[in-house]
Formats: sequence, structure tokens, C-alpha cells
Amino acid sequence: MNIKTFKKISELDFGEKTIIHLDQLFTFALLITGDSRKAEKILQSTYEKAFGFYKYLSEETKIEVWLFRIMLNILQKLWDSEHLNDDLVSDNKNLETSVLNAAGVEKRFLNNSSIVLTQLIASLSFKLKVILVTANVLKFNYERITDLIDLPLGTVKKRLFDARKILFVKSLPHSTGLKETEGFQINSEDKKLITTLIDENNSDELNDENRKYLKQEIESQLIIKQIIDEEIKIEPLRSVIKFKIAKKYAPELKDKLRNEVSLEKRGLVVGATVAMIILIAVLIFIFKPAIVNPGEFAEQQSGEDNIFIQLQNNYSLFNQELFNESLILSDAESLKALLSSSGSGNETILISLPGWNLKGFVLTEFKGHKLVNLFYENGNGKILYSYPVPLNLIEETHTFKLTRNLLEYLESGNCYSSRKANTVYLLKRSANYILGFALEKPERKLMIDICNQIKNSTFNN
Repeated sequence: MNIKTFKKISELDFGEKTIIHLDQLFTFALLITGDSRKAEKILQSTYEKAFGFYKYLSEETKIEVWLFRIMLNILQKLWDSEHLNDDLVSDNKNLETSVLNAAGVEKRFLNNSSIVLTQLIASLSFKLKVILVTANVLKFNYERITDLIDLPLGTVKKRLFDARKILFVKSLPHSTGLKETEGFQINSEDKKLITTLIDENNSDELNDENRKYLKQEIESQLIIKQIIDEEIKIEPLRSVIKFKIAKKYAPELKDKLRNEVSLEKRGLVVGATVAMIILIAVLIFIFKPAIVNPGEFAEQQSGEDNIFIQLQNNYSLFNQELFNESLILSDAESLKALLSSSGSGNETILISLPGWNLKGFVLTEFKGHKLVNLFYENGNGKILYSYPVPLNLIEETHTFKLTRNLLEYLESGNCYSSRKANTVYLLKRSANYILGFALEKPERKLMIDICNQIKNSTFNN
């Protein structure tokens, strides 16, 4: 067998055994770093290293664990370079307290959804979040985790307990009090016991009368585990990156992946004669169908007077419940009346989407100009945030800004979108406004509807 033939067989085998793990690997990197772009680069580095060493593996090698171990090494080096003193000191401070009000945690996550949880997971120390993500998100069993990280089982269980406890404490609303544990400091054995019982869903043992002193700890662990199960899912890798990896490391699977993605993600049935059109279409970001994203416009925006930056910051304030006290619940007619007497620079610009109703608004002020932050709600409780900025505040007074290339892109009738974690931000020009939108866990059809509605609607002004 010559070298060329051996390499060809190796490539085929590599693709078949590794591509199926793309989404899980991407989710792992995303939750550890908290940055989707960084996670994509780490994933590509993982495949580059894996491909180089693949031919030296034995048949007994567990491919999935091997891939995760390569990625874990890359993540560890990146973390070490960015955090010179990575220890558990700051985390351990959180473990010195017990919580009073578990309901406050549930309320916060109900209001903030997965974006808050993703940020909190990324804020954990490296040692803890690796265990948490592999166990509670990727659903690795204890054997696979110990095989991956090379730690004793007891240490894995203790760190899993600590990670969930810290998430619980960090997620408490500021108004929720903390108190020192009363005459009892939970020990390592209790932590391992609680983790085992919770992960095995052994309700009888958890409710045992002899464990009353662990009640608060058990409840906090159960709440966080349930919220993670409900809110954090395996994140699909962008099709442009998926095809890039397939083309380089598994060319024999490229056509198969292209067909699967085009049918499952785009719902299109296209003949072989338009294969190039399919390829171009599937390269569009999964969450941006029909919305072209030329270049990294989002990375070019900066400064507090930038509309895109304000859109992100304002939506972050809303997620932190800092807008709640000033949120005015209102219907469209009441909104117009209130804004007419408020001196707002953009009295109203309302969209009309099937199934969405105006929930209310917040009036904010920037450099003497009052602007409206609108909130729409659908029947499922999902919130669509809208931030309209009059064009004259950009072109005439220069109070607000966007980079010239993005502004020209919007003025050409395009709808621009950018994704950060689980939130998609949209920008669109309509009439004399630049409209900003923010939406968590966006559905493909909804994003298209919003952009089409903005393009085709006559707004209520």
C-alpha cells in the first residue's frame, strides 16, 4: 500500500467517524468560552489536530472521547493564557453561603431564558464548567467524564455539585438575601451523595427524613439541573463552518451533508442542475436565512453612541430586569397619547406581526433626545425588543452613528443580523428610521417575517 492510498483511506474513515460529533463539540466550546466565533475557531483547530494524528490511533480508541480531549487541551491552553491565576478561590467564596429564596432563581431564568444561563456558565472557573457542561448539557455519564478528564469519580461529583451551587448563588436576584449556614458546613461526602441521588433521580432517597439538614442544598441542585435541562440544548454549528470542515477533512461526505442541511434546515427541494445555488444558500448562517451578512459588520461597531451597541446594551438591561420598574404597559393608542406628550423624538413606529402584541415601552434619553424602547409579546411569552432611531439623529445631528458600510447596506434595503450567544440582533431601515430588534432563540420563519414585514409595512406613526 503506497502513502497516497493510505492517506485516502484515512481521510474517508476520519470523516465517517468524526463529523457526527460536530454539533456536540461546538456546543462544548461555546459554553466554555461564551463566544460563538471563538468556539468555531477552536472547533476547526480541533479537527486540524485530530486529522494529523488520526492515522496513529488504534482501533480500540474511543473517537468521541479522543476528539473532546483534543478540544479540552486547546481550551485549557487558551484559558491559561487569559487567566493566569485560574483557581477556585472566587468560586469557593460563593459556596460559603446558603440561599434563602429558591423562587427568585426560577423567576430570573423565566425572565431571562438561556442567555443568562449561558453567560453564568461561561463565568465559572474552567475546572467546574468543564464538568458541568459534559455532565448536564452533553449528558456524558460518569464513566465517560472520568475517561475524558482523568479524575477520580468522587472529584467529578464534588465539582458538579459545586458548579451547580455557584450557578444558583450567582443567579439570585440582588434583593434576595443570603445567610451563613447555620451550625453546619456541608462536607465533600454530602456533596457527592446529593449529586449521585439527583443524577439518578432517586426521589425516595432525596426525601429521606434523615437528610432534612440537606434540604436547601438538594432543592438548589434540583432547580439548577432542571433549568439547564430546559434551557440549554445542543447548539447547531453554522452550516458555513460545517461545510468548510467537511470539504477539508471529509470531502466524500460533503454532498451528503449538503443535502441533509438543505432539506432539514431550509426546507428546499432543488434539482441537481442548481447545485451551486444550493451550496450558496446553505452557506448562509442557519439563523439568517434570506438575510445576507457581508463581512463582520458587528465587530466594526463601537462606542456608546453606536446604534448597534446601544441595541445590545439596552436589551442586556432588560434581561437584567433593570427596565422592569420603568416599563409602561400599554396598547398602541395609549402609547401614542403618552408619547405625544412626552417630547419623544420618534413618537411611534409600530410593527404588525401575526401573533405578536405590543406589551409596553420604556422611554430612554441620550444626549437630550428621548427614544422609545418597544416590547412585543407572543402567546408563548417570547419577547421581541424593538429600538427605533430616527435617521435625522444619524445624518443631521450626528447624535448616533453606524459605520458607513453598514449604513449603506441598510439604505440599500437589506436586513442585517448578527448573533451573540442565543440572541439575534436585527437592523433594518424603514422610512426615516433605523430599526433595531433583539430576540432570543429566534425561529427561522419569524426572522424572515420580521424583515419582510419591515420591508412591506406601512407603519403606524
